[in-house]
Amino acid sequence: MNRKLLVFLVSIFFVASALSTWYFVLKPDYIGKIFFVTKEYIMIGPVEVDPEADYNVYKIYIDKNTVIKDSGSLVKGNIVKVWVEELHQKDQKLKALKIDLVE
Repeated sequence: MNRKLLVFLVSIFFVASALSTWYFVLKPDYIGKIFFVTKEYIMIGPVEVDPEADYNVYKIYIDKNTVIKDSGSLVKGNIVKVWVEELHQKDQKLKALKIDLVE
């Protein structure tokens, strides 16, 4: 009986560890509204804005290696999920690895 309980608890532990790791690996780095689009980068900011508050706006570079789920989704006003890598520590430039449209 104790052996079955131990196997069950160990199994639960591994499943919980795998699920939490999977969640954090697949979680996007940024979710935001597109404010500006060029061929080289997009600028995204918060989805909802309070006119009396200050918010960060992120300039995220895109290139031929960026995976864009729907290339027509890079339009001002659309809400996107973005996974990035930091290009330069000093400049804090962000390069998009993947961009998905939030539906």
